[in-house]
Amino acid sequence: MKKLCLALLLFSISVATTAVLHERGAIVALLLAVCAFVAWRLDPHPEDGLTLLAGAIFGPAAEAAAVWRGAWTYAHPDFLGIPLWLPVGWALAILLLNRLSEAVRDLIAIRKSAV
Repeated sequence: MKKLCLALLLFSISVATTAVLHERGAIVALLLAVCAFVAWRLDPHPEDGLTLLAGAIFGPAAEAAAVWRGAWTYAHPDFLGIPLWLPVGWALAILLLNRLSEAVRDLIAIRKSAV
């Protein structure tokens, strides 16, 4: 339950940070990086480096392609039509999705073992 609460808290903080400060790309990127560091530091996994790198590369690449093709635009793009914080945001999102799915699996296993 603790892992689930932590992941949800960091997710909420990152969404609020992005929504409120989206015009300040460098500040959002820094705060999202802090959230990623906290998530990693409190519950490190051996594959986290690869997870963060994959999120930082593939998420923004897909979004840059969509922006380039006109699917949507960002209000404050910094490069390739995307904001500076987006690679960090994707890296954090993938990390937190991994943590959330792990926490849910743990809760399901606990519930099954109690039955």
